[in-house]
Parts: sequence; C-alpha cells; structure tokens
Amino acid sequence: MFVGTFNAGKLDLVIDEGTLRIRREGDSRKFVDSVEHCTFSGHYAAQRGQTVLYITERCVFELTERGLVLTEIAPGIDIERDIVA
Repeated sequence: MFVGTFNAGKLDLVIDEGTLRIRREGDSRKFVDSVEHCTFSGHYAAQRGQTVLYITERCVFELTERGLVLTEIAPGIDIERDIVA
C-alpha cells in the first residue's frame, strides 16, 4: 500500500458536510510517466499476483496486470475534474 496525497505543494482541501472539496490543487503531480530512480516495480508485483494499492485523499487505485484500476472515489470528488484531468 502506498498512501499519500494525489499531488503535492500547496494543496488545500476541506471536508464539508461529509464531502471532500478541493480549494486549491497542489503544484506537483505524483502520478508521472517516468521516474529517475525506481525502488519498487509495480509491473513485477502485478506479475507475482501481489495486491498493490495507491490510496489518496480523493481515490484509491489498484494495480493490475493491465494497469491501474480506479476502485474507490471520495464523496464530493468528480472523476473527470479531480482525477483524470
């Protein structure tokens, strides 16, 4: 399990009446196409059948052999606006 915010740097969130509201997005994306240094191989873990979860304040992804699958969304979060974009 990897746990953290969806992005970093000046992220401003509030929970209002049971829903998550993003007042300001963070400046730095954490889901990127490539990295400089690899300490964990998701591809290898998926091949071995290990459960790999990425848990953020707005959603949960599970890593499968076919890639990331969105499995849970926090109340108040819009998939297109707050995750895909």
